[in-house]
Amino acid sequence: MDYVIKQDRGKAAAIIITALSLGVITSFQVLFRFIKDIDAEIAWSIMGGLMIFFSIIYFTIIKEPVDIEKNTNSLCKQMKDLVVNVCKAVKKNPNILMGWIMNIFAVAPVLFFKIYILSWLNYME
Repeated sequence: MDYVIKQDRGKAAAIIITALSLGVITSFQVLFRFIKDIDAEIAWSIMGGLMIFFSIIYFTIIKEPVDIEKNTNSLCKQMKDLVVNVCKAVKKNPNILMGWIMNIFAVAPVLFFKIYILSWLNYME
């Protein structure tokens, strides 16, 4: 988002959320096909292990830019500053808040339905 001009950040956020949702749905479709005949605990362990594996890879790939100063503030101070900055950003651009609300109320239930309920239905067959 840092490399997107300010006028197009909403479009970029929409593209990111759409791509993330499609990626999650596609990956679960592929994984469910491969692990539908395996015990549920082993299947969830495989998917969780893959998520942890990719998270570790992403954390090792990402590096801090050299010219950024280290923040010596406490964690509580950093969290307070983050909340204040987010509130200022939402006050300037209410579309950010609408994006978060849509992400919580639209994407989260779909993912919940896809992950939990459909896996139980597949397991019961």
